[in-house]
Amino acid sequence: MAAITSLDQIVRNVLLKNRYSLHWYVDFMLYAAECLKELTIDDLHVINTKLCTLSSTNTIEIPADYSDYVSVCVKVGQHLRPLVEDNSLNPMPNYDDNFVNQPYVSYTGSNDGYFNQYLYPTVFQAASRFDDYGEALGKRYGWAGGNGNDTFKVIKERNVIQINQYISNDCKIVFGYIGDGRNADAATHIDIDADATIKSYSNWQRKENSRSYSLAEKERDRMLYVNERLILRARKSDLTLTKMKRILSKNSIASK
Repeated sequence: MAAITSLDQIVRNVLLKNRYSLHWYVDFMLYAAECLKELTIDDLHVINTKLCTLSSTNTIEIPADYSDYVSVCVKVGQHLRPLVEDNSLNPMPNYDDNFVNQPYVSYTGSNDGYFNQYLYPTVFQAASRFDDYGEALGKRYGWAGGNGNDTFKVIKERNVIQINQYISNDCKIVFGYIGDGRNADAATHIDIDADATIKSYSNWQRKENSRSYSLAEKERDRMLYVNERLILRARKSDLTLTKMKRILSKNSIASK
């Protein structure tokens, strides 16, 4: 298990080093939370997992600290069946005159009864050829493979994720997403690699929001924070010596 720390431990450590009393706790907690929010965007992805229940319109609500999705899966016993993003899903519910949600009906998908009963036997079945083993030999030019059922769409304007209507409402959706740190509190677990970065940011903001320090002192602490963040980014990078050699080899050409 990776070593972890918490915002509470980081803030108390900074206060002790600066010889500040606990009266400054709220100020430094604000600085630390702001830094964590910035780190989660690029360098310190915090992945959250949430078990969701589908609504009557086959949607799940996007969490308040949502930044980007990692996975949307249907819970099948102990296993997870992943869904695929499909931007062609209609973002609007299909309400009738009494504002009751109705399922969409499509005459182009292989799941539709009208298609299976009428269109397929009369048009496409007659235009297809099969060999002795029952294998189709083509002639369905321009015909798509059908609409998949295991799909979803992120609809930010409605703050929901739309799940395909063929997924039953009884299914549980396991939603994995990257949080932006807005729900962080004093007990939030943080990778130990980010400890020095958050401390440097807190010290910089302490001087940045005070009139007792010169511009040179503020700039010095800002550069210390930038350097610590570069170190954090290097630690979290998956760049290895082998990858670096391949990059150099790929971008090298023979000279004349």
